[in-house]
Amino acid sequence: MVHTLLTIAVTWVSCLAQPGTLDDVLADVSPEVAKWASVVVVTNDGASPGFEWHHYRNSAEAVNFWPASVIKVYAVVAALEYLNELDVGLDCTLVFDRNTDGRWVLDSARTMREMISEVFRRSSNEDYTLLLRFVGVDRINTSFLIPERGFPHSALMRGYVRGRPYEYVREEPQRITIHTPGGQTKVVEHQWSGTSYAEQRGATVISKTTGNCTSTREMAECLRRIMFHEQLPPRERYRLTDEQLQLIRDGVDGLTGLDNRLAGPYVWNGVKTVFPDARYFHKAGLISNYSLDLSHVDDEVSGTRFILAVAAETGKTATVTEMARRIALWIRDRRCRSAEPPPLPPTVEPKATLVEVYADDRFFEGPVWDPHTGKLYFTAFGKDNQQVLRLESPGSATVWLDGTEGINGMYLAADGGLLCAQAYGHRVLGYPIGADGPARETILATDTSWNQPNDICQAPSGDIYFTDPDFKERKTSAVYRLAPDGDVSKVIDDMAVPNGLITSNDGKTLYVADSYRKHWRAYPIHADGSVGKGRIFFEPDVPDRSDPDGMTVDADHNLYFTGRGGVWVVHADGACLGLIPVAEFCSNVTFGGADGKTLYLTCKGKVYSLAMRSRGGQFPSTE
Repeated sequence: MVHTLLTIAVTWVSCLAQPGTLDDVLADVSPEVAKWASVVVVTNDGASPGFEWHHYRNSAEAVNFWPASVIKVYAVVAALEYLNELDVGLDCTLVFDRNTDGRWVLDSARTMREMISEVFRRSSNEDYTLLLRFVGVDRINTSFLIPERGFPHSALMRGYVRGRPYEYVREEPQRITIHTPGGQTKVVEHQWSGTSYAEQRGATVISKTTGNCTSTREMAECLRRIMFHEQLPPRERYRLTDEQLQLIRDGVDGLTGLDNRLAGPYVWNGVKTVFPDARYFHKAGLISNYSLDLSHVDDEVSGTRFILAVAAETGKTATVTEMARRIALWIRDRRCRSAEPPPLPPTVEPKATLVEVYADDRFFEGPVWDPHTGKLYFTAFGKDNQQVLRLESPGSATVWLDGTEGINGMYLAADGGLLCAQAYGHRVLGYPIGADGPARETILATDTSWNQPNDICQAPSGDIYFTDPDFKERKTSAVYRLAPDGDVSKVIDDMAVPNGLITSNDGKTLYVADSYRKHWRAYPIHADGSVGKGRIFFEPDVPDRSDPDGMTVDADHNLYFTGRGGVWVVHADGACLGLIPVAEFCSNVTFGGADGKTLYLTCKGKVYSLAMRSRGGQFPSTE
């Protein structure tokens, strides 16, 4: 039986506690490096989308960085608007002459389509400089880069080529002859007035007389007007045709537009970890001491769209990549907490659905995948008996261990055996995994004063942690540590009903579900195996109050929490990545399969599998 994820109807409410600000998100990214960022989040779909603006510190007004190649987008739009003003179509060729020593000298000839495509394909300095020559410094700064068009702080004065035939020497008279396919010609001539537009607008980088300047807000505004042209009021639209917009956005007939990852995918390298299936439109820039990227991300799967303009005072692109990753996580978290219903996590294989692999009338728990036998082991709670089952094939399971006295949570030990929390026997057990059943039983720890050991995991250090919830009175609940030498110590006693638990892949954090308060907590693990003060790690504000229960972690350190409506996938920094909705109560999860990319879910009456992009934390990469 296949259960489709997207057909489960649940009513959701907005979260009470919103994530932090953009300042909080970016503060510790390369703190020694100056950074700028502006973000535009699309808040609704339809004919009239809303736009929510966010800026890092003073980025909305700051023009104290070199905008590098990102501002080539400005020249592209201005050149196309000028073509329309001249009543000339896209299919034209421009011939560039300059007047030197009283005579016109031929420099270059290029088609408009080629120049625009090359600006996006390889960030061509030559073609950008020619576009600037076509429009002219005076015209672009008095007709296009003006406050009424969304550019209160922007100026373009400098081409990016030194040397003929492309160089734009502003003092020289310029003549551009436009040839159309029909044989008509138009000629425009101009010469710089000498006005320092960069100085007027506060340029503080490179030069006030030849510098280019802008803000990340104006970069984002330019891209907003390009990507949402048809949905904006007329006063905010550029004077572009549908054909020109398509060329800028998508490229046509083998030409390149913004929809490419060729010229500097710095932001994409961070965004793709959070929105791997998104369409991505961008223009990047890089010089020795500045890196920038202007991007539009459109993720249809999660219904998320945003524009991102980031810059950093470093020629190392890792900073803007990490800025983009943090911002994408922040946006995903906001979307996850407010969407109705939350989106599917990006760690799920596209178009994957829950597949029922086993079902009967019992309650299932404790899934463990054994890579040596290539089988899934899980516990079954019946009315009069509890068992450990082994999944032989879809729909078929055998009894691997009978009469377990309430073995609930299980975990694959470092030695390849099964670690088991035995509720009714008040014990922690170990079993080697035999072909037909356990080779022997080892009592690792026992105490009749324990309530009912519930879930169990092992840290990389060898320490074993297990929960002992007091479901009835909620007075004696605890989490214990079983050291490799056999010593047992209580490490957590501040939770009402601790349930599922797991350690991070590096063994530095212990995550525990509280089934009474309906949230998940994180506790630091000290070098000696003891546990520090905990904090609420994740608490979705949704009406589903089903108990938080078992959990697992993938190789990318994302957490998988069962309860509150299914399986919540949460980034290691606490950002919500999405929800795998499950109709039945879901008790626990684990990764398995030959490549470690199958998620198994134990539920009330059913066991499911789900194809994943991510690999389980215990599975080494084979790629």
